[in-house]
Amino acid sequence: TWHLERKSAGVAAVELDVEVVCRDGRCPVEEVVATASLASPAPAPLAAAHGRGAPDRPLRVEGLPFGEEVLLKVRAQNGVGASIAHVVRVRVPGKKLPQLL
Repeated sequence: TWHLERKSAGVAAVELDVEVVCRDGRCPVEEVVATASLASPAPAPLAAAHGRGAPDRPLRVEGLPFGEEVLLKVRAQNGVGASIAHVVRVRVPGKKLPQLL
């Protein structure tokens, strides 16, 4: 589900349904974390774009620029460490803002 933010011009948020697989009734995942970067030949991290949440709830990633294609890297983590990233490539809805020189 996409949310176009009104508080910040040209910025969107997305809610991702992340499925965490648990074995034998145990679930070692404490939280799910997402980071974002522009999907370009040389991916540039988007410092303002991030998400963090409980493994049993939709993960909201905020700070995504309108009209850009981005890579969302999603990891499960706990006190011991983090999983490898699962990467999702999406195009953010909205009109791309002109770049300032």
